[in-house]
Amino acid sequence: LSYHEPEAPRYAWLFLLAPLALIRVVPEGWPKWLARVWKWVAVAVLVVAAAPFVVSQVTDGLYPQLEGRSEVWDQTYSVGFANGLATPRDETIGGVDTVPQNEAEPAVRRAAPQESSVPGKPSLKKFETNMAQRVEARIQTGPGVPEWNWRTVGYGWNGPVTAEQEVRPVLVSAGVARSLCFLRVMLLLMLAGVLLGLDRSRVAGWVFPSRGAGVLAAVFVLLAWPGAAQAQFPDSQMLEQLKARLLQVPDAFPTAASIPQVAMQLREDRLVLDVEVHAAVACAVPLPGRLPSWSPVSVQVAGRSETALRRGDGFLWVAVPQGVSRVRVEGAVAGATEWECAFLLKPFRVTVDAPGWAVNGIKPTGEPEAQIFFSRQGRTTAGEATFDQRDYAAVVSVDRTLELGLVWKVRTEVRRLSAPGKAVSLRVPVLPGENVLTANLTVRDGLAEVRLGAQEQQVSWESELTQTERIELKTAVNDAWVERWTLMVSPVWSVALKGLPPMFEPGNPALVPVWQPWPGESVELEIGRPEAVEGATLTVQRARLRTEIGRRQRSSTLALTLQCSVGQDLAIGLPEGAEVSSVNMAGQTLPARMDAGRIIVPVRPGLSEVAVVWRENRELGTVAKGDRIALPVESANVTLNLRVPKDRWVLWTGGPQQGPAVRFWVVVVCAAIAAYILGGRSLSPIKGWEWLLLALGLTQVTLAAAAVVIGWFFVFAWRGRNRWSNWAPWAFNLGQFGLALLTLIMLGVVLAVVGAGLLGNPEMFITGNGSTMTSLNWFAPRAGAILPEPTMVSVSVWWYRLLMLAWALWLAFSLIRWLKWAFIQFGAGGWSRASQKGENGRPPSAPASGSPPPLPKM
Repeated sequence: LSYHEPEAPRYAWLFLLAPLALIRVVPEGWPKWLARVWKWVAVAVLVVAAAPFVVSQVTDGLYPQLEGRSEVWDQTYSVGFANGLATPRDETIGGVDTVPQNEAEPAVRRAAPQESSVPGKPSLKKFETNMAQRVEARIQTGPGVPEWNWRTVGYGWNGPVTAEQEVRPVLVSAGVARSLCFLRVMLLLMLAGVLLGLDRSRVAGWVFPSRGAGVLAAVFVLLAWPGAAQAQFPDSQMLEQLKARLLQVPDAFPTAASIPQVAMQLREDRLVLDVEVHAAVACAVPLPGRLPSWSPVSVQVAGRSETALRRGDGFLWVAVPQGVSRVRVEGAVAGATEWECAFLLKPFRVTVDAPGWAVNGIKPTGEPEAQIFFSRQGRTTAGEATFDQRDYAAVVSVDRTLELGLVWKVRTEVRRLSAPGKAVSLRVPVLPGENVLTANLTVRDGLAEVRLGAQEQQVSWESELTQTERIELKTAVNDAWVERWTLMVSPVWSVALKGLPPMFEPGNPALVPVWQPWPGESVELEIGRPEAVEGATLTVQRARLRTEIGRRQRSSTLALTLQCSVGQDLAIGLPEGAEVSSVNMAGQTLPARMDAGRIIVPVRPGLSEVAVVWRENRELGTVAKGDRIALPVESANVTLNLRVPKDRWVLWTGGPQQGPAVRFWVVVVCAAIAAYILGGRSLSPIKGWEWLLLALGLTQVTLAAAAVVIGWFFVFAWRGRNRWSNWAPWAFNLGQFGLALLTLIMLGVVLAVVGAGLLGNPEMFITGNGSTMTSLNWFAPRAGAILPEPTMVSVSVWWYRLLMLAWALWLAFSLIRWLKWAFIQFGAGGWSRASQKGENGRPPSAPASGSPPPLPKM
């Protein structure tokens, strides 16, 4: 039952079994002495290993919400449930703080809208407006989804898995889990008692109250102070130079020359360009056509061959005078099946005479696009075109994203998949009813003319789609590209799919259907309106209630995160006698409108955040409950916070299970077990009920300090048996000095306990869900229309101090008896070897065994 549990003692049992077996068989003398020493060392190791495990099991039995915490007695109140339950940070809703400042309050992890992780795909946030619901539609908002988690268990197999195999997890209830926790503790203590040879009446075990080893982690924050920085400014002379450079007129300016028109003739491989150039000043003009995709043979300006030429930026530049010039260029296209004519200075109008060539890139008005593509007829229109001819076609993909929302839209993206360096020309068919909205895209006969330059990676355009009852997506058998279809549908529409089944990409949390068809495959979309289904149009996604409790008045803040499909009034039932201070929505203050004890808040469609603040006069009694809040619908992710005055002593809490735990009662249980064990030992000088009272007081100090007080009794009881009779004089005197020093340390611990109890605040070890002594936090993943009402049992801190005063008085009277008894034990067999000697120079001996002398009675 315990072996698989965290922190359970395992090998300590084997370490104890070995000396127990050896003691029975080894002869008297040093072997048996060595076995006994081994036994008590093994007992100490077992106690150190088992004590934290016993404490953690008792804690899990009393407070299941703390299950899995490795630092059960950690005094630092960490924010968060065990095993990864997310807790919220301080936040402000609607301009009102929902949690106290500088104090962590639990809430839930927020599910932020995620975007598509598909490379090259548009962000899903761009579709939010169009994909919204219609204002007049009454669409269900659905139930609130709990935003928390507890534990994750992974499993797997080494081998094949068939569809018939099943996984059946075996789960136990909270009651069974609690019973197992206490059963583990009981059986572990019984096993220890049996191994150590105790009677059945004392098989409760060997347990000391523990506080997680009593070690507090020290946190050191290193502050890195940056060195002093000094800005460097240029002097006035440098600034003047920079100004002159900035205002200097460049050598080449865009309006120096223009090309109104170009006439192109392409016969087989021979190219003739007739270019008309208008120049404001004498300058150099780049001619059409990127080099070396074609080779110029002759250039004439105004019929003269004597002209200045140069090659630069991949183009042929020709010098032209001021005014209008006509430039004629003759060249050759070296056996290319595809050729691209690019422009550095784009002409206004281009005419082409190219028999045997298919020409793309010229608008019906004659205006050219960024490139003009020439392809020999009889070849596919997709491919590369440079002077360095290749015999393979470029690979591109055509991605269509259909967005069926309030307005139907199509986004088409053509992306290069092969390496750049070759131009690509495509004629991509548009969908029936598609109206292209992007400028500079030519559509002829239902085909969009797409051109990618040699270094361009993608081209995209957006379109509107006519609403219809049926859309067919299909690919042709001879398509020279690969297609990808994505469908995004708003709740306004209902779509039935026929044909090629879709797939859903793991990186897209929206479960958007995607198709990657082969040539000749198709999909039919039958579109209609969804059928109306009865359901709530308002959902409470999160509810956070903070209540600051005072002695005679309390102040509360309720923050709601609402999902609403239609505008409506939200009626919130408040406690009787509540005085509303403010109502806030999305940072705007609204007037408080009350109706029959309910506050009425107008809610707009969409995601809204509402905050209501009120006060009420209520006396703080022993049992304090949270406010009773009534909502019109069920809620999810409910966070409750009670702020407790510092002069209250919290004894118990109640509410949702994920809430605070008063671990002081775990200390009481462990202290009772320890008192029973210590009181049953033969060396124990005090009774079990005295051990219990002493242990309860020692809970206010660390484990190491409490161990000093407990060890003091057993060390003096052992001293009273006069086991030191055979010690050397120096060892005897050193032991006596150690006993005196231990007594001083014990008295110091007792004084510290009394001071902390009479002057300090009670340490109740409150933790769980980020709770502290003054801030109690609960979390419920789901709740009904009535929010949970947490409960707190508390009394004035003066009751604690009165009890500590009574305990201190008992401790004072008991301490007098204990010191008298310790004085007798200290002098058993002599005060020192130098002051008392018996016959043959040895101190008088006492019985080697037996119970210690009883404590003196008052």
